[in-house]
Amino acid sequence: MNIHKTRVTMLLKNSFTHDARVLREATSLTEAGYSVTVIALMAKNLPEFETTPTAINIVRVNRGVGSSLHAVSDPSQTQTRKPARNRRLRNLAVRLVKLAAATPVGEIIQKKIDHRMFDAAKTTSPDIIHAHDLDTLAVGVRLSKELGIPLIYDSHEIASQRNHHSATRKRRSYDLEKKLIDKVDRIIMVSQGCADYTAQIHNIATPDVVMNCPYLPIAEPQARNLRTALDIPDQQFLVVHQGSLQRNRGIEQTIEAVRNISDCTLVIIGFGQYRPALEQYVVNQRLEDKVKFFGPVPSSELVEWTASADLGIATIVGHSKSYLHSMPNKLFEYVMAGIPVIASNYPDMGTFVSENKLGLTCNPESVGEIQQAIERLRDDADLRREFATNSNTARQNFNWQKEQEKLLAIYREVLNN
Repeated sequence: MNIHKTRVTMLLKNSFTHDARVLREATSLTEAGYSVTVIALMAKNLPEFETTPTAINIVRVNRGVGSSLHAVSDPSQTQTRKPARNRRLRNLAVRLVKLAAATPVGEIIQKKIDHRMFDAAKTTSPDIIHAHDLDTLAVGVRLSKELGIPLIYDSHEIASQRNHHSATRKRRSYDLEKKLIDKVDRIIMVSQGCADYTAQIHNIATPDVVMNCPYLPIAEPQARNLRTALDIPDQQFLVVHQGSLQRNRGIEQTIEAVRNISDCTLVIIGFGQYRPALEQYVVNQRLEDKVKFFGPVPSSELVEWTASADLGIATIVGHSKSYLHSMPNKLFEYVMAGIPVIASNYPDMGTFVSENKLGLTCNPESVGEIQQAIERLRDDADLRREFATNSNTARQNFNWQKEQEKLLAIYREVLNN
């Protein structure tokens, strides 16, 4: 007997190659018996249609004009090593993308992408729409209204307070979210601070919180080794920073802190529009022996690579409310990898690290405080072991197996089953 599976269609404006949160959510839903399709964006050398080993269907739509430029910050197109000339060209391409996005031409391009996403989503005959971030919400609302189906809005950060947006763009994002938010059936956010702030500015019920925690069991320590991959001597104290490479992620301050620390190497794992500029800065400052870039790597491997480091850095700078209240993937991945953490002394991530005794907190804008924290942990092996031991307890409470139960409960309530 053929039993109809509830069809979930997710909307996502990236190529869906390295988005750990969306992958975890989609996997949990397929394992729970839902049929999941992710409508994503095309990138070079990726298939238009694809089904993953975990039965997630992917449909990628064309980005249209300027698609080759947009691909410069796509993780699927980023290589570990690039000649200096390529770095400069990628840096220029990133600037062109940012300039184009702020013009009427950029708005036209996005509207055409929205139309293609809408058409692709309709062909999946969805029973429920799951819109990831504000840039897919208008498409989600239109689908929900036209098809008469529920809509979940999954906001990965505070949409009206995004780090790289101008004041004008933040205002437009606020207005758009304000206009659309009462048309959704449920809102999911990544931290309590983000949820509380969103509830306050829109005068709505507090959104649900589903945090960006990795799966248990943890990866085997040393299953993958950064020292071996990057020829880093064993005596070097290895600090890792991972995640999307954007401004105000505390990367520049960490580079400057490591510059002055003997027997210390920083490995930056990740991708993003800011990577070419960071690579060029490291070259210009002749810090290639102290600072190395790696990846991006698949999310399934990330914790294993991280476990070979001595310390994880999560010093995001809170120049926007979104960053001030962030609880980034990297924070939980460091805990899952069993390494101590240095985090920003902010209400959400700082409190999490302090209450669970996972590491040290500091002012993320102070190179001196970051340097002191790294040196303290470098010089105190007993303290490092204490924090690593505490991570064993923390990861039993903060893992995807627990977070996915919140997600599945939301789906049951929205679908009344």
